Amino acid sequence: MCYRLPCTASASWERSGAEEQLTLQAIRILLVDDSDAVRQALCSLLTAHVEFEIVCESVNGSAAISKTAELQPDVILLDISLPDMNGLEVARQMKTVSPSAEILLLSEHDLLPMVKEGLRAGARGYVLKSDAPDELATAIRQVHKKELYISVRFGALSEREKSPPELCSPQ
Repeated sequence: MCYRLPCTASASWERSGAEEQLTLQAIRILLVDDSDAVRQALCSLLTAHVEFEIVCESVNGSAAISKTAELQPDVILLDISLPDMNGLEVARQMKTVSPSAEILLLSEHDLLPMVKEGLRAGARGYVLKSDAPDELATAIRQVHKKELYISVRFGALSEREKSPPELCSPQ
């Protein structure tokens, strides 16, 4: 099921002047979380930023995979704990149907092995739900630029710890 949000702000603007026209493209976001309260809170956080457009909300993994294939979002905010599928498996399947989409995992689990497993599953970032009010906008911008983002609570992980095994340089 896909819920389109009425609270999405417009993200395009033009600068008048000589021969210059500047258009800001919105970062198109698919939001996947089974909790209505969490989705509403995230919507409130994100719509405060004109550069974000929530194109769809989904409450389960199978619907989210289907909507990822259909809508081709730029960034997917994905809860790790979903009712029908493991979020890490959802991430793997999403990367298959939309390789260009960047996945930002949302979790209540502050366990480093979970972060590493999420990166191996194809995610570009990991944000703790408790830290979302402070970190989410920055995390979205960073993963959209194809940069890694890990919640600051995990501290300064080494580059080797952040990298999925296939991206690590040989020892």
